[in-house]
Amino acid sequence: MKSRPNMEEQCLEMKKKILEIIKDEEENGETMFIDEEGEEKEEDEPFTESTCDCPMCGCFNTIYTRWEKFTPELPLEKVLVNCINKINPSGHGI
Repeated sequence: MKSRPNMEEQCLEMKKKILEIIKDEEENGETMFIDEEGEEKEEDEPFTESTCDCPMCGCFNTIYTRWEKFTPELPLEKVLVNCINKINPSGHGI
């Protein structure tokens, strides 16, 4: 990693971009994401179920149902559920 040219410059440039994004989000109250090409994208697509039948997509497709049925048992689980519900009190904890 040390032998890569311009590594320090690349890190500083990335840090600068991240700080600009954070500043813009704070000023506009928006959530921005960076796609694989490094371009900013706003989050404006609602969750939709995947048509993929792999286990990971199956897990995500049932996340709301599983959350509604989830009953925290351990003290840490109770704290986490409480915090999540405070962040998003819309009825869906996630």
